Amino acid sequence: MFEKFSHEVTSPYLWFFILLLALRAEYACLKKKDYVHAAAFLAVIVVAAYFAASKYGLLPHGFEESLFS
Repeated sequence: MFEKFSHEVTSPYLWFFILLLALRAEYACLKKKDYVHAAAFLAVIVVAAYFAASKYGLLPHGFEESLFS
């Protein structure tokens, strides 16, 4: 399902970099008590963590089939 989005990213480190930036933004938003933007960055963190784990082969075998079937 997400292969169409993931294949456009050519650098293997890009999703990890996006994940780090989103974590930093999440921390800054929570520190300022800006919960609306923190919730939005939480969605970015989940997607970036999934793509980074998928790129590096860190997902358990059968995870994607059980998640999207």
